[in-house]
Amino acid sequence: GNVITVSPGFSDAGSYPASATATSADLTTDTELFTINVSNTNRPVALDPIADVNVAEGSSDTRTLTANDPDGDAISFSASLPAFASLAGNVITVSPGFSDAGSYPASATATSADLTTDTELFTINVSNTNRPVALDPIANINTIEGTPGSTPVSASDADGDAIVLTASLPAFASLTDNGNGTGLVTANPGLSDAGSYPASVTASSADLTTDTELFTINVGEFDQPPVMAAIADINVAEGASASTAVSATDPDGDLINLSASLPAFASLDAPTSGAGSVATTVTASPGFSDAGSYPASVTAQSLTLSDTSNFTIN
Repeated sequence: GNVITVSPGFSDAGSYPASATATSADLTTDTELFTINVSNTNRPVALDPIADVNVAEGSSDTRTLTANDPDGDAISFSASLPAFASLAGNVITVSPGFSDAGSYPASATATSADLTTDTELFTINVSNTNRPVALDPIANINTIEGTPGSTPVSASDADGDAIVLTASLPAFASLTDNGNGTGLVTANPGLSDAGSYPASVTASSADLTTDTELFTINVGEFDQPPVMAAIADINVAEGASASTAVSATDPDGDLINLSASLPAFASLDAPTSGAGSVATTVTASPGFSDAGSYPASVTAQSLTLSDTSNFTIN
């Protein structure tokens, strides 16, 4: 036909010489020159959609931004983000702390050297991370029979959840829970409780997490003194013989040894020792020149302790 159509592509900007020729049936021709001038069409930058970020407190996640400029122009990135997120180059890093749970609107923008821009919106969803209760180590209790001892207890929950303290303890020990994560284990051992006792305290948080610490209650033996029973006076005539009962016990069951302070005509009879208890007699056999009243005593010795009972021989 007689129509010239020009359809340049996006890479065809420039000036192009062209011509058209008319040819007659008589074989004559005429040619005209002209120019096709193709101007540049600037195509805008395009930023790919950005997937929402779903991350837990205390964790990290990233998104890589991808954009394209059909004209090959340089692209830079910027972003509107919460404080715990950052953009470096084309990478968004999200690192929420343990108090950042929630949903946060965010956006990223690609800017081309041709000054075109494209922005994509997305959401950063931060889920709560439950941090477990933590119970501090508990020091052993070291005490002796008949003497109280104690050790403090302290627990914490980083999320501020309520804490309840419970314990596994020997019968002579108890736990006081102050209601704020602290407490006190008190041991009041009796005089028969010497030994080492395993014990534990458990901290339970309202978030159902628990933490348990083991410790030992060491109770040393308290050496109780032996006990002498009262000794009845001996009343005897010269030339005769009489006895009085002697006995002693030791509450700890320790070995008892008896000794006596007596006039020459009296004696401490066997047995004079026993484990935990001993029973015997003192016998007086005065001569015909021994009339008088004589102070006397018997002493029970157990380990480092003793007891004495005084009496009179008449």
